[in-house]
Amino acid sequence: MEGGIHRSSTERAQEGGATRTEAMGGRILIVEDEREIADLLVAYVERGGFEVARATSVADAIRVHAQFRPDLMLLDIGLPGGDGIDVLTAVRRRFDTPVIMVTALDDDVTKLSSLRIGADDYVVKPFNPSEVVERVRAVLRRVRGQTGRRTLSVGELIVDLDARVVTCRSEDGSEGE
Repeated sequence: MEGGIHRSSTERAQEGGATRTEAMGGRILIVEDEREIADLLVAYVERGGFEVARATSVADAIRVHAQFRPDLMLLDIGLPGGDGIDVLTAVRRRFDTPVIMVTALDDDVTKLSSLRIGADDYVVKPFNPSEVVERVRAVLRRVRGQTGRRTLSVGELIVDLDARVVTCRSEDGSEGE
């Protein structure tokens, strides 16, 4: 699949008045030109409760970022049409999107320059895809200033997806289980 917004019909569907994105952890842009790695990241990130878009080149990444407005970007350095540092620099000029570099480059100069330019984290390939998802959650928690709980509000109901607890707001504004 060429870069673009990768969503299934169930992700686009609405569930009880709340969009799927609201129920999930947010929107993640995966910028990776190696199809197998991109497919693996997409599968794990979606399973982690996120909506995903993907891009495979520098120009594609900048275009998809502007359209999709992700909450976080997973960004490879080695890309057609330039490199991930070019994407990171372009994104930082206009947006404050958190970025996790996911790359085979393990040298200190590349790591440090990525972090200086504005990367929030750096993961070296090969990686554990579950760890990448947890790093996404950690960066988003820090950026959002939240405890990391995923919740869904539908009318008077509040569903804590992580604790699997449903709370009902009463008319006076108080909450009870």
